[in-house]
Amino acid sequence: MKNIVKRRTNGKLPAIFTLFIVMLMLLIPTNVSAESAAYLTEDSKADLFPFPLDMNVLSNYLYGSPENTKGKIYAMSGYGLPKEWIPREMPDSLKKYGVKAHAVVHITKAKAYFYPSAVPPTDYHKKRIEELKQTPFPFLGTHPEGNANLAFYCEKTSEFKVIAYDRQWVAIWSPGGVDVGQGLSSTCGGIGTEQYGSWKPGVYFMPRKYVYITDARNQQLDIPKVTTSGTATCNVYVKTTPASDDYVAAGLIESNQKF
Repeated sequence: MKNIVKRRTNGKLPAIFTLFIVMLMLLIPTNVSAESAAYLTEDSKADLFPFPLDMNVLSNYLYGSPENTKGKIYAMSGYGLPKEWIPREMPDSLKKYGVKAHAVVHITKAKAYFYPSAVPPTDYHKKRIEELKQTPFPFLGTHPEGNANLAFYCEKTSEFKVIAYDRQWVAIWSPGGVDVGQGLSSTCGGIGTEQYGSWKPGVYFMPRKYVYITDARNQQLDIPKVTTSGTATCNVYVKTTPASDDYVAAGLIESNQKF
């Protein structure tokens, strides 16, 4: 019987087994690093921000970049807007750099900025006000000067697509919008903020402390069935990494909140 088996396989079984092993090896990513596995370790020195702000890339998508006009139209804010002012979705050329995550604002009247530094390379706000004069909706309100880097305000629970982030800043995509009220009515956060009610689609920056990040590393696709519920007895921070000394905050369950 053993001889019959040998004749029938004729060495094919070992070959098939070897091919199967090779195929499995090809399915295993070869570029796995400590960065991609940072959420699996308690090591506080692990890289918890593996999606850095690469300004060599992001600078191509800042306020007024021609590349931003290549995204699909998100909405029409007003009639007769120039191409660069029409709200748009993220262009395809930027999607490959983005993290599959969202930034959720957790404070009231959060600020978004044109550039990730205290002093921007140009006075973007002044540029914005001047360029609005070339649209059907020039800014007619008060307080047009100052705050060269302040792009817009947004409210609590606002969500944005995340491009990259580090310990201090989050790069987000905003489809933009135009204040058709021209700064003559309260908008975008309340009285005194009307001058920031119009901005072009593009990459903007928010302080990390303003948002929670729903990171790709903590998205559970195989969601278990809920077996019980409870009430938080104190503020419970939800995080994307188990490191005890440092982590990426993803949310907050407030005291007395049911979950």
